[in-house]
Amino acid sequence: MTIRFACDNCGQRFRVAKEQAGRKAKCPKCGASLVAPTLTEAAKQTAQDLPALAESAGSEPPDVASHESDPFAVFSVYDDTELVYESEPEEAAVRPKRLDAAKLAIPRYVIFAQGVLLGAVALIAFILGVLVGGATDSPRDAAAVKPPRVTGRVTYATSQGETQPDDGSVVIAIPQTARPDEKIPVHGLVPVSLVDRPDDSTNPSVLALRTIGGQFARVEADGAFTMRLAKRAEYLILIISLHTRCPAGRTPKPDQVASLGLYFEDPLDLVAEFKFELEEMSLYGDKEIDRDFGQSRK
Repeated sequence: MTIRFACDNCGQRFRVAKEQAGRKAKCPKCGASLVAPTLTEAAKQTAQDLPALAESAGSEPPDVASHESDPFAVFSVYDDTELVYESEPEEAAVRPKRLDAAKLAIPRYVIFAQGVLLGAVALIAFILGVLVGGATDSPRDAAAVKPPRVTGRVTYATSQGETQPDDGSVVIAIPQTARPDEKIPVHGLVPVSLVDRPDDSTNPSVLALRTIGGQFARVEADGAFTMRLAKRAEYLILIISLHTRCPAGRTPKPDQVASLGLYFEDPLDLVAEFKFELEEMSLYGDKEIDRDFGQSRK
């Protein structure tokens, strides 16, 4: 809908959109300053000017009521006149902008603040996780990721008191919580001279031991041995000497025989008359074990 009005100075007529009401402009004809009226103000001005327009046209004043549907039709000849506006209308200055319902307008500083807040929360959560994890993890869980590696030396003393490698002796590691489906034969697990050393990689007793997570190693000529266990756990470590014997008439303790009897067919045949050590060990990391069986006493 448009507003039609005239310049108060020269009478030049104009047509503007109703949204332009209240805007200041200059008359392009005389240069006078003017303000676009509201629709009501323009209607009053038109009603006042109708008699003068009719007189200048040589006819009777038109009936204002006949122009109610379009009271500004008499100004149509001036509709092409354009105004140069000096200011925005007051309504336009305060009229809120329409927002796209599909979009959300957020100030940039709010986005930055949210990003900093999220980063701070993530950092605090990470620190708390490390602290809580460190407090709840046992030393066993904090051990090396790889399964434990057991190394060491086994020695004995000669009759002259010299320390020598106990080559040919054996080291056996047995998980305490494991149980074989059938008792493991001791044949092939006893200490023997390296000259008569069997092939342990195909030895059924060694393979049966490894099936339950155990491990077997023979002491080399320099007295050293090494074995890689299957997992971190509680183990029974059995070391049997080749070059030393138990004193005559001494037999293994009943509790030792009972512990070995959980895994082997005949534990007495395994240790026989040799000196041995049986010890419970928590192996949750690499371990070095050195044993000296001293001088043999027959």
